[in-house]
Amino acid sequence: MKRIAFIGPLSNSKVRSQLNLRSYNLRNILMKILKHPEYGYPDQGSWVSEYVEYFESHTDEYEFHLITVHPGVKEPITEFSFSDIHYHVINSSSNLLIDYLNYKLKIDERSNYGRFRKKIFKIIKNINPSLVVVCGAENPQYSLAALDLKEYKTYVILQTLLNSEKRKSLNVGSDYRRSCEEIVINAANFIGVSSDDEYHYVRQHNPFAIVIRNIFPSKIPPTFEEVKDVDFVFFANAITKFKGIEDALLAFAEIVRKGRKCKLRVVGSFDVDYFEWIRKIVQENDIEGCVEFSGYCQAIDDVYRYVQRSRNILLPSITAPFNSTVKEGMFMRIPVIMYDTDMSNKINHIAPTLLTAEMENVQDLADKMTFALDNRDYCESMAKIAQAYAYSNFSGKAAGELLQKAFDEICGDQNYENIIYKPVNSNDRVH
Repeated sequence: MKRIAFIGPLSNSKVRSQLNLRSYNLRNILMKILKHPEYGYPDQGSWVSEYVEYFESHTDEYEFHLITVHPGVKEPITEFSFSDIHYHVINSSSNLLIDYLNYKLKIDERSNYGRFRKKIFKIIKNINPSLVVVCGAENPQYSLAALDLKEYKTYVILQTLLNSEKRKSLNVGSDYRRSCEEIVINAANFIGVSSDDEYHYVRQHNPFAIVIRNIFPSKIPPTFEEVKDVDFVFFANAITKFKGIEDALLAFAEIVRKGRKCKLRVVGSFDVDYFEWIRKIVQENDIEGCVEFSGYCQAIDDVYRYVQRSRNILLPSITAPFNSTVKEGMFMRIPVIMYDTDMSNKINHIAPTLLTAEMENVQDLADKMTFALDNRDYCESMAKIAQAYAYSNFSGKAAGELLQKAFDEICGDQNYENIIYKPVNSNDRVH
């Protein structure tokens, strides 16, 4: 039996039910006074939840250990088993004063997250795994632990790439986190990627690594019988510039200026200062009566209800190769309008699946939105193709099978030919 130690972000109702969590009442009184978002324990790492659920049905082949860092746990480490998956949860926060000092003085950064690395190393030693998986090189709370685990086979999966030129130009992530990401990538022997940009970055900085194809699973939303009441919806958990909200609003304003009567709904939370900037864009483009801000939804099903009340999904991200929200939209069989990425191009090469505009070309984005309004039958046909593609490639089962194949080939010291990432127009093979 293969023993897997999977390190990554995870918080869901099942995990939280096993944790002794602190109340954030005092903190939230202070947050209200400062007009900042309140603290809570939202779901995190939905893709990891999907992976775990897949391996719950394969515990006869794998002893699966999930190691994660979670805020607000009263004990330093909480360990439990659920559905034959073994959880090791490390607390990441203390009382309000200590957390504030840690934040202001950058204590964890100065120590390169030594307090977490020591705990993770001890847990790994006790597990003695066949393979260590680190999901997210950019998160130093746990990714730097990969540097301490050289005696184990370690597979680092990229969740994002903070060192991409686009993310650096938008100042996504701190210099410290970008540095950590680079160090972890440079040290890894096996690296999972899901886009050509990630592949080429890894090849440039770590030419001897085995670069493996990975696809993150997405939650399959439930279907609700909702009446369509808006033409476009933009949704995200936390809405920021790099998720494309500004381009979405400008493109929407362009089609409204041309006389189209339509409505855009925006679902998700904003930073207080950034929301003021967004409101200014809406006011200056005279679209206040056409844009509805629905705010943050505590329950994910409420988000899906809002989305399913729209005729089209508008997600022009300017940094991500393929957002999880795009995958969710494909599952919901609603036409998705987005910017070109290497992933969208690969999918559309198979069949017309997604309506894409040239990256950061607002006029082209507006043209595609107009096309969606004028060609309902065609776009609904695309959405049907998109849903079939999503089930075949982005479900927990499909992504779990791909990850399982990587586990088996890495643990078995095979030639990796069946799992390596092949970029567009490339004949790269394993060294």
